[in-house]
Amino acid sequence: MKVYNKMLILLAMPISLLSAQNVPIVVWSAEPVKPGEIAMLQGLNWEGTTTIRLSTHGNPARTLDVAPQPSNAHSLRFTIPNDWPEGIYQCRIQTPAGVVEWKLNAAQPWWMQGDRGQAATPGGWLRIFGRCLASEKPRIELRAGGNSVELPVSKSNLWMLGADLPPTLHTGSYQVWIQNGLGDSRDWICAGPLEVAKAVDSWAEYSVRLADYGATADDSADDSEPLRRALRDLAAHGGGTLLLGPGRYQLSGGFSLPPNVRLQGSGEDATYLYWRDESNPPEALLQSPGPLCIEDLSLYASNYREGIRVAPTAGADVEDVVIRRVRARFTPFSIAKLTPQEFEHREQAMEHAVACEIRANNAEVSNCDFAIPSGRGISLEGNDLICTGNKVSSETGGWCSIGGGRRAIVEDNDFVSCTLSIDSESEVWCARNRISRNYRGFREAITTDGCGGGPGDLRVLEVHGATMKVAATASRTDGPKIGAAIRILDGTGAGQWREVKAFDGTNVTMDRPWDVPPDGTSAVCMGNAMRHQLVVDNSTSDAGVGVQLYAGALDCVVAGNRSTRSGGFRVLGRQAGPGTAPAWYVEILDNTIDESYGVAGPELGGGTSSIDVAGAWGSPTYHGPTMRGIVIRGNKLCPGAVISLRSNIRDVIVENNFLPWGGSSIVRATPQDQQGVFIGQNQTPRK
Repeated sequence: MKVYNKMLILLAMPISLLSAQNVPIVVWSAEPVKPGEIAMLQGLNWEGTTTIRLSTHGNPARTLDVAPQPSNAHSLRFTIPNDWPEGIYQCRIQTPAGVVEWKLNAAQPWWMQGDRGQAATPGGWLRIFGRCLASEKPRIELRAGGNSVELPVSKSNLWMLGADLPPTLHTGSYQVWIQNGLGDSRDWICAGPLEVAKAVDSWAEYSVRLADYGATADDSADDSEPLRRALRDLAAHGGGTLLLGPGRYQLSGGFSLPPNVRLQGSGEDATYLYWRDESNPPEALLQSPGPLCIEDLSLYASNYREGIRVAPTAGADVEDVVIRRVRARFTPFSIAKLTPQEFEHREQAMEHAVACEIRANNAEVSNCDFAIPSGRGISLEGNDLICTGNKVSSETGGWCSIGGGRRAIVEDNDFVSCTLSIDSESEVWCARNRISRNYRGFREAITTDGCGGGPGDLRVLEVHGATMKVAATASRTDGPKIGAAIRILDGTGAGQWREVKAFDGTNVTMDRPWDVPPDGTSAVCMGNAMRHQLVVDNSTSDAGVGVQLYAGALDCVVAGNRSTRSGGFRVLGRQAGPGTAPAWYVEILDNTIDESYGVAGPELGGGTSSIDVAGAWGSPTYHGPTMRGIVIRGNKLCPGAVISLRSNIRDVIVENNFLPWGGSSIVRATPQDQQGVFIGQNQTPRK
């Protein structure tokens, strides 16, 4: 009880007594930043800043004192000198209470993925994702025991580094170090640990041929029983490979694939598994608890509920699922003489149908081709996901969903009449996807979802280091695999966030203590952490919105994307209702709206093409700022498109954009609720 009373007294004290004499603290900075552009640091205790000394790393070395621009206690802004080279800038910021040192444009690795998820194999690959990762000559080294191995960089840009591992690389534990090519030896950064392990395929040791079990690939007889006998044989051996020769195999009913099985066809254009039409098809054509590999074949079915389904048994985790080079053609409405009642029955069932559903870690769906009537094409849930090189087309509007964990690579896919939805996932690389012809439903091209997860707004009672006690409230609604963050929205300590490690309804355990603890003036919120999402170089056309961060974004980037006859790019500060998270620290860089809206639909904001930053709406308990630290820079808009700043937002930079209508291209709704908005250096066409 003594501790409780003491903590209540501390929470009632002024912030100046809690924050180490107002020493300045950096929480986040806008990067990359170039010469002539505005640098913005988000943090705490910026009042009374007296000096900002900038210096460069590397050659030539330069040092200069720059003046801060008008800002506030949470935001510090200043201009990088126009005549300086691009590079890493060391900032020394002094206030009457103390000094803070901060680097701009140094490499910031956020996460890594290897060809085995959080491990890699000799001869495999490694990818590193984050901010400011590469200039002209980035470098990657593996270090262990005083030795280092430099990996040749195979692909790179500001947001990603990739390398192939030598086949002769020794297995073991390494630390990954990177340098983005700017600066000097002081600017190597450790990206984290990496385990290099020998590749082991559980299905490689034993193999059988389907033909040896009596199957005939000539479509003259039902091959279901031979397939089931072969699968029982593989189960008895603990798994293995089933070799499917070329031809067309006629099947009926669903098939359970035991763990550690690979179905190996002779090619998408050579091996066909064909299901006859049924009014009541099985729940899944092919299902497995995993691990599983299916590759080089085609699946044909008229009516279906699920095509491929991989889901663990209760309480188990599954790893290592690969669906590669599989073609699926699911056509429940192509059957002649369907009665109106049967047509309606099938149409309703398609709302929940899915071509390929996988709930597993280290899962890959690559270079597949799925055609569906509606519903879901690909559904991936777990950690260390890969969805690449696929084509999914829907007749009347569908979607593909990736999420439910951490770390996903979603790149080079072609989605036709399908929405790409990133659901409740942190650390996502969404790059070079093409989304087109979305004319049904809400018509999003790329959207995030799952920003809730609860419990939402909290009232803090006590703070003890990395633990807090809050007033009794509802529990989290999402499972522990989905990351959660707690944020201080307003009042003392605003702008800080912490990862939630545990929550029992009244006690919160965080990954680290607050720099400035919240007090009775603080508005605190907990929800899913839609963190470190990189949406880069995608193209969208004929859609309701090109890219939408549907609330909950935390330290995310939307860069280099193209919107054609679509709604452009949207960041929402908070979804209506309790339990949802705000959007913080989002950069919208170098995107293009090259042709404004085509066909209006029922989607939110339908009929406009814009870069739209919108704060809270419809929240029953909180009406303060929900957008903080937003950068809109280097974007190119066509006539008819605008930059829209709406509702309660804080600390926004709108700079160096091409605006064909000049000042009227920027629309500000409720500017009285907007603080720290800088608009400048935007370009308009010459008259």
